Amino acid sequence: MDGTKITTPVFNAKSAFYNLLQQKLDMSLLDEALLPFVGDWKPIEGFSAAVLLAKITLSLSRSGNITPWPLMHSALALRGVSVSFYARKAIYVDAVVRDVVGNIGHAGFLVFPDHVYSVPNKAESIHAINAAEGFTIKTSQQALAYLKLHCWIICADYGPFQVIGDMHQLRRVFDNVKIDTLAPMSAKKEKDKWALAANVLYGHKFFRATFLLDSEGVLEMEDEEALPLAKHGTADDLVCKGVWQVHENVKYFYEKGGAE
Repeated sequence: MDGTKITTPVFNAKSAFYNLLQQKLDMSLLDEALLPFVGDWKPIEGFSAAVLLAKITLSLSRSGNITPWPLMHSALALRGVSVSFYARKAIYVDAVVRDVVGNIGHAGFLVFPDHVYSVPNKAESIHAINAAEGFTIKTSQQALAYLKLHCWIICADYGPFQVIGDMHQLRRVFDNVKIDTLAPMSAKKEKDKWALAANVLYGHKFFRATFLLDSEGVLEMEDEEALPLAKHGTADDLVCKGVWQVHENVKYFYEKGGAE
């Protein structure tokens, strides 16, 4: 980041860019798409969405990055959640997109007052942001919020490592969930690190995982234990509704029976 202040172009309801965005914005995508993680998500729509998209596009173009949307997708919707583990205020923006054949994907951005970071699906992306933006964890709530974001960003062959926070989120992915409750997330400070535990979904595997989080935001998974989705079943008795396909900037969830 070179410290250059980002200025957003002036828009009005008749501007060509605003009209282009209005044609692409489809807030119903938020109902169709998976929730990245449980949090206080807010939809970003109308004029606010146009301004944010302009800010994202301008910031990324100045940084030499290629915005992974909107022109390559037929529709998009934005939602954001505040993050509190940096030296200044920021929001994480989940840009939900639909491609030309109907697949729904997610592109992530961390938006600060004067800079926007694209967050590719790899650990190095958020580690670089942590170093630039004064990452700090002071409370268990901050540690758990960072865990949820970090796991969503990091992807491997079968998609992101989603932290599952409630039953609705779990049932959105699996058809045969017969348990009623989930163990809560936990966080405990141990010297200069945080010991964390959460329910994690990766591909078709659902498990309880423990982590260690250091002061720079490096997260390591320590252990995992498979969790059954039926009271007397096994972790293999799963009927997943779809599969992930991960690209550098966008991850798509292909629903079974949908387009690929």
